[in-house]
This record gives sequence, C-alpha cells and structure tokens, in this order.
Amino acid sequence: MSLDRAATVAIGQRAGLLAVGIGVVIFLSSAIFFLGRADPILAFRVMLNGAFGSWSGFSETLLRFSPLALVALGLVPSLRIGLFNIGAPGQIAAGGLAAALISLNLGGLPAYLVLPLACLSAAAGGALCALVPALLRARLSVSEILSTLVFNFITVLFLQYLLTGPMKGYRVNLPESDAFPANAFLPTFVHGSRAHVGILLVIAALVAMRALEDSPIGYRLRLLGASRSLGRQAGIDEAHMIIATLCVGGAAAGIAGWMQAAGVDHRLYASIADPIGYTGLFAALMGGLQSIGVVVSSFFFAALLRGGDTLQIGADVSPEITGVLVGLIMLVMAAMQARFRRAGVWS
Repeated sequence: MSLDRAATVAIGQRAGLLAVGIGVVIFLSSAIFFLGRADPILAFRVMLNGAFGSWSGFSETLLRFSPLALVALGLVPSLRIGLFNIGAPGQIAAGGLAAALISLNLGGLPAYLVLPLACLSAAAGGALCALVPALLRARLSVSEILSTLVFNFITVLFLQYLLTGPMKGYRVNLPESDAFPANAFLPTFVHGSRAHVGILLVIAALVAMRALEDSPIGYRLRLLGASRSLGRQAGIDEAHMIIATLCVGGAAAGIAGWMQAAGVDHRLYASIADPIGYTGLFAALMGGLQSIGVVVSSFFFAALLRGGDTLQIGADVSPEITGVLVGLIMLVMAAMQARFRRAGVWS
C-alpha cells in the first residue's frame, strides 16, 4: 500500500472512530437527560441556543472561553513531558488573591498601571503556588499529581479563610471580598456585553505556544516526553524542565484567576476556580496537546458550560448536569484514544 493511500485510510479510520465517539456521547447524554425526566431534544436545543443563539449568549461563551483556554494552554508544556498538574484550581485561587490585593490596595492608580500590575501579580501568585510541587517533583521525585492536589486544598481553604475573615467584604454574607474599583475592571469589547479584552491574552498565549512548538525548547520537551533517558543523554536538564513547565502552567492559571475576578465577578470569591480549574486539564488532553486543538477544545467546553447555565430555565434541568456531561465526554474520548492506538491511527 502506498504512503498516500495508507494516510488516507488512517484518516478515514480516525474520522469513523470519532463519529462513533460523538454518537456514543449523544446517546449517553440523551439517556442521562431522559433519566432526569427531561426532554433530550429540548435540552440540546436550549444548550445550543444559550451558547450561540444570540450575541449575548455568544459573548458569555467567550467569557468562559478566555480563562479556560489560558489554563489549558499553560498545561501543555508539562503534559508533554508526562507531568500531570492537577493544581489549576489552587493556582487560579492564588492568582486571583494576588490580583485582588493589588486591585483593592492600589485602586487609586490609573487603569493602565493597575491592570498590568494585577496581571503580573496573578502570574507570580500562580507560579509560586506551583513552585513547591515542582521542587518536590524535581528534587525528591514526589508525585506532582499528589502534591498539586494537596496544594488545591491548602490554597482554596486558605482563600476561604481570608474571605470569611480578614478580607471579607463590608456587609456581605458570602465568602467574598469588597468590589474592585472600576479602574481594576477588564475593559469589555462591546457595550452591554461582558466579553472582555482578556481574549487578547489567549491569542498571545496561542502565538507563544506555536513559537514554542517550533523552537529548540519545544524539541527538547518532545524528546524528554518521548524518553527520559534519551533526554538526559542529549544533555537536557530534566529538573529544570520540570520546574519551568509546572511554573508556566501555574502562571497561566494565575492569570486566568485574575481574568475571572477582574473581568467577570469584579470581586474575589472563594469559588473563583469553579468550574474552569479541572476543565482546563480536560481541554488540554482533548486537544491532543496541540495548540490549535487545545483552543478548539477549550471553546467547545466553554460552550458546553455556557449552555449548561441555561438548562434550568429553558429545560427545567439542573445546570450541575454539565459536570456529568464533561466527565462523560472525557470517558468516551479516553476509550476512543485507546481504540485509535489499537487501530494504529493515534500517534
């Protein structure tokens, strides 16, 4: 069989398996809606209309897309060398906390100073939250899955303590801070829409990731991910790569926390990382660790989350069902990936 024909067959097999996977997801999702005594067709229509049916709905999808895509893109370098950073929720919380401290205490400065300072502080907060697990993994071979997961509890619970005590807002009942001053808000694109300029950071991150893929560093990441021993023989400093990639993911998650606080909530909530923390990891994996694929999968999950928000009103279904659908999609995709490998059409 010629190479062109073999490639065509492989693409056809992959497309067929993807079609089967999509069909399985739709069938199982319909069964879940049916068990919840909801009309599946109505539920899917409500979700699509909520995510794309109007400019308002589409702008809300973009609002969820921006921080989610940043988290997912930031996780790609560490995932490429086989490190699973589960700490995005804690790193988002740390970034949001750092940004809140700047926004609330330096609110008298002009916006062109407050916003960059808050962004840089958020990146530093997220990176510092990832630094300890990175050092533990690089120096003591402590599992990054365990350490980043533990840091989620530490950071999120510490934030909750602050927001019920020293940082609790004036005359509020929920664990939340005071409202940010207006000059700490992220500017919006269109009047009446909440979609903000944070999406420009996603474009910048995408460009940076594409440049990284074609750079010597990208080559070292691929080599180290393919074989630790080959990487060491090539002179790659494995410990340095571990620390750098995990901290890059932490910084990106921290900026996502700032975007959520300054662009959506306009204050700091203890639940700032919900639901983008773990969904960012799913988007990175579903995107195949390729920058364009990660952005596309992030947009898909953002639309799913936005559509889920409209289910309760439009279809009398609890929006928490979207968490079930996200898990279901990842389960089916994992099964499809295993099938791809057996079929020899997954690299």
